[in-house]
Amino acid sequence: MKNCKRVKPERHLLLAAIVAFCIIVTASLDVVQATNFPAVVPVISATNNTKYVAGNIYTGKYNAKALYYRHNTKQPWMRWSKSDNYQQDVTCAAALASLDSTGVWSGNLGVRGACGTTAEPAIFAIGNYLNQNTSLDSVGAK
Repeated sequence: MKNCKRVKPERHLLLAAIVAFCIIVTASLDVVQATNFPAVVPVISATNNTKYVAGNIYTGKYNAKALYYRHNTKQPWMRWSKSDNYQQDVTCAAALASLDSTGVWSGNLGVRGACGTTAEPAIFAIGNYLNQNTSLDSVGAK
């Protein structure tokens, strides 16, 4: 025990303060992320009163596998994906999971399809979802 150095109590307090700060910042970021995105719930079609079923193919004016987006309900749906298969263009796991199961996702995608920042989220929908839901003015509305 001759070679053991004692750690000054101030260093223990500093370490505890740093850990507490990190926990508080992490919890705050989770709350901010949860409140920044509008809730996007699959919409029931006004024409047939059924929920969107991901495995079904719905015909219409939109390319079923292409990805479309808009920032608010006053904008028209604009094509986002370059290819005719959004699964090749989107690499963000959260976006893919939501798009595959519900047809819609709210968030930000980077240029190459990675998860983007939380600033100015958009509403994304695959063409198949848009074809099934002909009246989507309520998607993304608060």
